[in-house]
Order: sequence, then C-alpha cells, then structure tokens
Amino acid sequence: MFGVPNRSGLTSLLLDERQNVADVFVPTNVAGLHVVPSGPLPPNPSELLASARMHRRLAQFVEAADLVIIDSPPVLPVSDPAVLAGLTDGTLLVVNGSKTRGQQATHAVATLQKAGAHVLGVVLNRVSGKGSPYYSYQANGYRLAEPTTSSVS
Repeated sequence: MFGVPNRSGLTSLLLDERQNVADVFVPTNVAGLHVVPSGPLPPNPSELLASARMHRRLAQFVEAADLVIIDSPPVLPVSDPAVLAGLTDGTLLVVNGSKTRGQQATHAVATLQKAGAHVLGVVLNRVSGKGSPYYSYQANGYRLAEPTTSSVS
C-alpha cells in the first residue's frame, strides 16, 4: 500500500539483536507516519512473534512512536494474528462484509480472545450498502438493519 521495500523489517529486528528499531522505520508520504515492513519470511514466524525478543522489540516501538498499529494476516488461516493480538493493548477486527459469514467472524473473535486479546470492536469493510444484510444507505446516512441471524457480540 505504501510502496516500501520489504528487504528488512520486523523479522530483521527479531533475528539480529544488534539492529536498532529506528533502522527499519521507513518514512511514507504521510507526514509523521513511518512503516516497519515485515521483512523476509522466516521459517518459524509464530515462534518469533511469541518470543521474549518480540516483547522487547514491541516495547522499543512503543517508546519510539506515539502510536503503534500492527497489521496482520487474517485470523483464521494462520496463528500469527492471534499471537500478535495477545501482545497488544487492543485489537480491532476487520471483517470483509461481502465474504465473511457470521460463524467465521464469531470463530475469529473467539480465537483472538483465547489468545488473550482485548477485542475493541469490528470494522465492517467492503460493504456496498446495496443488498447488505447489515447496513443500508439512505439520504440521511447509514442505518443499522436488524440482522437475520445471530450476531457477533
């Protein structure tokens, strides 16, 4: 999205303790916003993310920035997002409104909570407003439609 190279990043920091966190900050076109790419794919990503070294590096990020946002892959296919969510102050689940079913969203929330995540809320994206079972657009704004199936709480 930001067009930054992925030659070095978080993986580099986790594998080489001598590197400084600031060494992997990449400035963007947005004033004050820096990105830390994931870096090369390691053979054991979940183990690295759950390591004491990750805890130390995350603390260094928090010291170096006003706000740290961690983006991760989808929750259900891999364990990395749950591991990361357990390390954060809060987790915001992003749900694809045109593809994700209620049961999948419920399972994702349960997976995050089991990992110790504090789920702050859900962002429903890719919703056109037309034909959505949850939202519809009207001249005076959005309105929440009554779900026809059980909802995620």
